[in-house]
Amino acid sequence: MLISPQGAYYKSFSYPTLKAFLIALFTYQIAYYAWLKLEAIEESHTKAIEVSDLQEQLRDAIENQRAKAGDAVDEIKEAGRAVAESVREGKEDVGKAAGTVSTVAKGGWWPW
Repeated sequence: MLISPQGAYYKSFSYPTLKAFLIALFTYQIAYYAWLKLEAIEESHTKAIEVSDLQEQLRDAIENQRAKAGDAVDEIKEAGRAVAESVREGKEDVGKAAGTVSTVAKGGWWPW
């Protein structure tokens, strides 16, 4: 039986060619998955840094709000003191007016 030159080539080199192709494919897959793993690690590290930065910004914002709230509480206390003082003054005025009304009711201010 006569073997063609192409048949002889494929008979001699098909297994080594297939073997080299499979080794290259396997190597590519390992490198691909290793690269994906490294990208995932990098992304998680980047997100962890971003989260820590955002937490720090949140802490600063909360501290600023607490400081503002403390100022507002002081302002409210001052306003409360002012209102209490005006109520005391109003109470004195009402007391004076009540005395005047009772005097008028008794007929003390009317000359006739």
